[in-house]
Amino acid sequence: TVRSANTVAGQALRISESNGELRINDATVRIADVPASNGIVHVIDRVLLPTDAPSSNANSATALIDYAIDRGAPLYNDGQPSATVAVYEVAITALLTSERSSLSADAQRALSSALRESRPNARERATLLRRALDTARIAASDRMTSAR
Repeated sequence: TVRSANTVAGQALRISESNGELRINDATVRIADVPASNGIVHVIDRVLLPTDAPSSNANSATALIDYAIDRGAPLYNDGQPSATVAVYEVAITALLTSERSSLSADAQRALSSALRESRPNARERATLLRRALDTARIAASDRMTSAR
């Protein structure tokens, strides 16, 4: 059977079972029902992006970075640095796992390093990730400009 649920942003997710595995859209649930301070988390094996998010292909790394910053910065300013961290981590993971990423090796290393580096609190982690996104954004813009 196929069911659906809506995200906080109102987008529908397809929930199904295939070969004994729970699926959310094209992702497989690896760990279900992890308690969190604001609900329940299900760990999946891939990043799910909103349908209006740009894909991470050769022409849209800057668009994906802008998309993440446009959504993460207001959350940070609203006192929700943990939510900002989540938005930035999803975007960085999408950028790093795209087979068609236009990011330079240096930009990819900076993003990977930021993901691995721990910080004592969400506010500092959000700042670290934002700096890495800013660095990657500049590098991607420079790369697009020099390709023209």
